Amino acid sequence: MISSHALHSLSKVIAKQHSSVVYPGERREELDSGPPSEWLGRLITRGESHVIVEAVGAETAGIVTWQSAPWDTTILGRHVARLDHILIPDELRRGHPALVERIVERTREDLKANGIEYALARIPAEDVVLAQAMEVQGFKIVDGIITFACQASTTRPAPIPSLQVRGATDDDTEAVVTLAGSAFSRDRFHQDPEISDSLADQVHREWARNACLGKVADVVLVAEDDEGICGFLSCGRHSRYPFTEDRHVAVIGLVATASRARGRGVASILTQAAVNWALQVGAKWVVVGTQFANVGAARLYQRCGFSIVSTSHSLRVVMPVNNHAP
Repeated sequence: MISSHALHSLSKVIAKQHSSVVYPGERREELDSGPPSEWLGRLITRGESHVIVEAVGAETAGIVTWQSAPWDTTILGRHVARLDHILIPDELRRGHPALVERIVERTREDLKANGIEYALARIPAEDVVLAQAMEVQGFKIVDGIITFACQASTTRPAPIPSLQVRGATDDDTEAVVTLAGSAFSRDRFHQDPEISDSLADQVHREWARNACLGKVADVVLVAEDDEGICGFLSCGRHSRYPFTEDRHVAVIGLVATASRARGRGVASILTQAAVNWALQVGAKWVVVGTQFANVGAARLYQRCGFSIVSTSHSLRVVMPVNNHAP
């Protein structure tokens, strides 16, 4: 039994441990309504997530929750899991690195005992102690993310000659999917040596298809020129983020521009169109993330009025249970 005091202490960490991941396979059910201690309690008692609880004496010192990722498992060809929360009070994280290592070690043991071959996690970039503990247990950093946010307000982007921005239709799906398969290279899939470039491209094609089907996005916007679709952006409504108590938040997922159209401002006009869409559906904030290495995208979002609100690292661990790789 986890005491109310422990839940309260752990809930303080939740704002820093929020996940800014937009998953390519399925829309995750949002449980984080109400005070953090309440939804953490619901998460633990629902039974859908695996929960590792570390205690020091009679007091809870840390909680890790993880769940299987069926879509990732299918496309990567190995049993995949996601670590949703790694909650360790700040005072314990700073003063007891051995305790942090023990929590991560227990998590890895639990993953392996349940047949997990590949596990993903995202942690705040400033949490060096946790990152080091995870590295000891075989986790590797595969990318770093800068998360930006802006308040939704009507924008009137300067028109680009011969370019139209509109909502995608069913007829656009294959063009969007094809573009997604060649537009990305800096993401965690392409940066992971365990995943081939061709498989990483396939992940993005299926991610884009799921967005067009409404599985992971509420809208897909496309930019079209005389030659056809030259860019797209996916966006969806999500729960609140740590920088605001407002629950009306829109999160941009994928943004891609065809090579022939780069340098023309396509991503900028799509981003501003997404902000306008967010305002129309009642969102008061818009959130987007990009890799540390994608300086051009970071500058673009700042020009569009976004500000940095957090940074994070994506880590993964490989446990070759069945000795096969993608």
